[in-house]
Amino acid sequence: GTVPLCISLHPAMGKLPQEIIRIIVDHLHSASIIDLSPMSLRPPIRECAWPFKTAEVHQKAFPFLEELSLHFLFLQESSTEMYQMPPIDAPRLRRVTMSNIFVPCPLDTLDTFELHYFMPGQNLNVSLPTSPVFFKMLQSLSNVRILSLDGCIPDIALSLGEGSASFEFPRLRELCIGGKLTRCQSLWGYLTFPPDTRVRMDVRDDIHTLDAQFAFLDAISAHFRSPMCPVITALSADDERPGSEGRLRLVLATPDPGVIHDLWTGPLATDYGYILDLSLVGWIFEPMINPATSSAPFLTLLERIYASFDLKKLEILEIASLHQFRPEQWRDTLSRFESVTTFAIDPFPPP
Repeated sequence: GTVPLCISLHPAMGKLPQEIIRIIVDHLHSASIIDLSPMSLRPPIRECAWPFKTAEVHQKAFPFLEELSLHFLFLQESSTEMYQMPPIDAPRLRRVTMSNIFVPCPLDTLDTFELHYFMPGQNLNVSLPTSPVFFKMLQSLSNVRILSLDGCIPDIALSLGEGSASFEFPRLRELCIGGKLTRCQSLWGYLTFPPDTRVRMDVRDDIHTLDAQFAFLDAISAHFRSPMCPVITALSADDERPGSEGRLRLVLATPDPGVIHDLWTGPLATDYGYILDLSLVGWIFEPMINPATSSAPFLTLLERIYASFDLKKLEILEIASLHQFRPEQWRDTLSRFESVTTFAIDPFPPP
């Protein structure tokens, strides 16, 4: 019998020869795994390793395909209609990851669904699904264990809270949400998932007020206050200003023996797993004109987090801030973290 192929292309540099591209395209229908990096998907589309137009791809059969991973550097076809086109013929498909392209797929049988739109350093003019179509997609994805939506969340109305329509993901193990703060907050109100789901958020502020940023943190905190949620024993808060924009990084974690985070340092680098990993670009950083009289949003943030996320059993507190505060401001804020046994601060002594 025929053994399904694994087609994984990650050339280090340069464009693939057309002869190789043709061989790959001729065998896509026989693959169980299709994993194509940006270098194998360079334009024009008819000369790349995934040559199909969205409106036509449903006519192709992929009888063995279980995993589809397409990473384009640049946005491919974009229209609101493509989200309602017939899905590809791939009855075994379970895992889908797409960057800057949308391939209609049978969603209700997927284990993993990841859709990312991005263009580093540029505004991406992408057509997003309408709210009803987006909600229908969410409903069809109820069986996924991994759900990642970045830059693809449409402008949807805020949920009215308890009693409103929601979308349940009973098997969800990892949730990643990225995009404008207002859209991420709106989507959050519609989602229901297990209390131990790992949540990663990459939020870009589009309101630019400290009150709105605190309101966002308050809105997502209710999930983590659930009695069924793992007890939060570690907090890392990093307030920095790369380039011209402020950036806030918050990590809420619980013990997870054996876990190693290669890119992390400090007390959470090993034996801790996150339940919330949040990056907020556009964070209202500290005014540096007169530290003696300036407000202290970062310290106010720590106080709000302590109350909103119920950190009475916190054991590890790691904070990093390049901004200046008066000693009494530090004392007043940190005095509430009475349960902390490990305290890491960078830089030390603080400015």
